Amino acid sequence: MQPKKFTGKLIAIDMYNCGVNEVNDTEKAKTLLQEGCDEYRMNSHELLVCQEEGQSEYSISALCKQGHVTLHVYPKLGFIAADIFS
Repeated sequence: MQPKKFTGKLIAIDMYNCGVNEVNDTEKAKTLLQEGCDEYRMNSHELLVCQEEGQSEYSISALCKQGHVTLHVYPKLGFIAADIFS
């Protein structure tokens, strides 16, 4: 049996007790995500925020040359679920 070749890895992270100030503001979250992508040389091309009107929950994605970073943010719960593919 031939070993399978993989192109990357997926990491899923559940983060509890996140600081409300950092996750309440989508613009601040975009800045933090962009800085993280830059620091780890993910070469992000575009950041997308998806948020329903009147809802505090949102998702933010960085589309990168080598993969993606997506955060599912629940400010009222202080919870972020992240998935990173590189």
